[in-house]
Amino acid sequence: MSVSDEEIGIQAIKHALKALRKRHLVEEGAHAPAFVALSKPIASQVIL
Repeated sequence: MSVSDEEIGIQAIKHALKALRKRHLVEEGAHAPAFVALSKPIASQVIL
């Protein structure tokens, strides 16, 4: 594996990790309203 191939591999891995982080944040944001909605009734039951 030449240096240029190694560099390309490193850049590809960095790009994939960045995409995974971005996807994770998007998915987290998408589920936030559902989490809040589900946690409210649970919190209400605990107070009673």
